[in-house]
Amino acid sequence: MVDFPSPTLLRLASSGLALPGARALLDAERYIERVRDVPSAEGAHTLTYQSRLLGVVPKRNGALIHTAGELFDGGGALLYRMRASAYALGATSVAASGCEPSAPPTPPPPRACDASHTECVGAQQARLYRLSGDYNPLHVDPAAARAQGFESPILHGLCTLGYAVRAVLLLCARGDAARFRPHTHTHTHTTPETCTCNAVGLLAVRARFVGTVSPGSSRDVVRTRVWAEGRRVVFVAEAKGGEEQEGASRMVIGNAYVELDRDAELAVPRPVARL
Repeated sequence: MVDFPSPTLLRLASSGLALPGARALLDAERYIERVRDVPSAEGAHTLTYQSRLLGVVPKRNGALIHTAGELFDGGGALLYRMRASAYALGATSVAASGCEPSAPPTPPPPRACDASHTECVGAQQARLYRLSGDYNPLHVDPAAARAQGFESPILHGLCTLGYAVRAVLLLCARGDAARFRPHTHTHTHTTPETCTCNAVGLLAVRARFVGTVSPGSSRDVVRTRVWAEGRRVVFVAEAKGGEEQEGASRMVIGNAYVELDRDAELAVPRPVARL
């Protein structure tokens, strides 16, 4: 039996707030690559997560913190590679250090989307997602949200990403999460952007957070639009919430894609809400 959230999660959640003046830590970008499956057999398993700071970059209203991490099983086998960028809102007097990772932009193709999926965000969604161990009061406490510069609590960025990736699976992989297969290359590389061998078996998810979702009424919805480009599915996520935004939507995730183990199989699920 172990405590949850683990000390590692708590350290990661608070590290960015150590910068002078920082009042909020927001997800900016995520990249996740699956190399092997996480052990699922019965019994205890030891997992080790190693992270390192890549760089800190001052911005107009804060600073970007870039990190990289790897997840290993008990035998030292690599399971996942991850990169993350977080925005320390309000950070001041920060000098640039380290490096700023870059990746080719992933805009949608210049055509109408191949399919879209719209889903309601329940009023309790932020509280439910909080049980995963992210206890940032920004997501549930109106007073804390206002103190950090927001009108109301906002949904966790990774929760919003979960809505979008689930929509990609529904639209392009018949809802089958097993389509996310481990990498089968016989050579090494760092990220899909540097890989040219076109082998099957690659899982990767990349997303940039460009807006927020504010749960709180049954009218809050997230629409995910997809463009199938072989095994790569480019997507964007948009949100609308509250009667004052009737007819308007805003982008919340962009510059994003999912890599499947084989070409996408487009299917249009039954809509659950209108945007």
